[in-house]
Amino acid sequence: MRYVLLVTGRGAIDSVRGALFIATGLAVPFYAFPVFEALGRGIDLATVLAALFVLSSFASSRRNSAAIWSWLALAAVVPALVLIRPVPSAFDLFRFLVSYGHWLLLIAFFFSSLSLEAPETARTRIALWNVAAGTFVALFALYQVVGTPRHWPGTGPILVPFQREPLRLTWIGGFSQEGSYTRPSSVFLEPSWMGGYLSWVLVLGVAAVLAIPRGIRSTARLFATVGLALVLLAIAASVSWGAYVDLAVGAGAGLAALWLGHQIPAGRKLLVIGAAVLVVALAALSPPGRRVASAVSERWEMLAKTPLEENATEAQQRDSSWLRVRNLAHTSRLFRAHAVRGIGLGQFESYEKSGEPSRLSFEDPWCGWVAIAAEVGVLGPPLLLGALLLILRRWRRGRAGGLEDVAVPALLAIAVVQQFHTASFLDLWWWYPVSVASALCGPSAPRA
Repeated sequence: MRYVLLVTGRGAIDSVRGALFIATGLAVPFYAFPVFEALGRGIDLATVLAALFVLSSFASSRRNSAAIWSWLALAAVVPALVLIRPVPSAFDLFRFLVSYGHWLLLIAFFFSSLSLEAPETARTRIALWNVAAGTFVALFALYQVVGTPRHWPGTGPILVPFQREPLRLTWIGGFSQEGSYTRPSSVFLEPSWMGGYLSWVLVLGVAAVLAIPRGIRSTARLFATVGLALVLLAIAASVSWGAYVDLAVGAGAGLAALWLGHQIPAGRKLLVIGAAVLVVALAALSPPGRRVASAVSERWEMLAKTPLEENATEAQQRDSSWLRVRNLAHTSRLFRAHAVRGIGLGQFESYEKSGEPSRLSFEDPWCGWVAIAAEVGVLGPPLLLGALLLILRRWRRGRAGGLEDVAVPALLAIAVVQQFHTASFLDLWWWYPVSVASALCGPSAPRA
């Protein structure tokens, strides 16, 4: 397969930027496998590539509009307000500086993506490369579904010695391998993270198949369609409520944009929808498909039997919904106590709720919209919304009948809903698809 760079009229630098942007997306799934350590933390390849993309974008990013520069300035300054004395009593400066440095890299990556110009064919290649990565992730997840009951190689929690931590495999029907169904996580640490990643890959890929331009070979459409079928099956196999919601919201936003568009042939629209229905129907009839359907039904029963009372016994806590409600209440209390400047990025674990069993600890937040308010203050959520609104404004001005007409609203919808059930505002897992949405708006779109 020949390697394709995003070539624009500005020459080699733009080609390098395009290649680094695509390579970052290919590396995003491999967070669990750091390539080196710095300051006592493992650094994954996607972080390294993101930093190189930012460095290569200095000259191009100067062309961004005043609105984009204003957002960047606010995003950099607001989290630092916690340093104004008096700081919160449990404040850890080193932990804050590490998290703040990561935050600066993430917002700089997004800021740089807003100046990434790519013609229609290059935008399609961005989508197809991410579909390729998603296909690999999905294939390994489906391998786990079939191989785990048979104890095949690579179906345990440790894949390689340098892994960041064991995969958090969960079992429907229990917290051990005696459970009736092992939820696959592929190369991700958790099944829900895999499902959330594949959800945006799926809607991006569907948009690409619908709008593949003449410059892309027809075999690419076939490759993408097969890959998307595997991705859809892997999302179903994750048995993740969050992933199901992500997919439903993204598909709903994409379908709404699809039927409102006039430049995509109606026959191609019906073909993609019909193919998706056929794949799901055939998969449901297969032996692994029946196991997944049974696991979904069993988990639904677990959810229905899980009480919401705070004093529920461990035996009653059948589904993670109980933990999520407790975690949200704890995060909300932190926000109310530190509403103006927050407790500081990376400080959440300093406020771990005492008296909780270790399995139910609150060392990490689970709802991003409330968590960023707790860590950054009341201006935290508007910073995330501001980034999404910059893309939406750019998209509304520059729709041209390409894949961005469907992909951008779907990606933005998924980004919004994911922050309700993941605190991923400090992770490329969330910022990369958001940056893809900004890049897809294309060179012909007026900047915000």
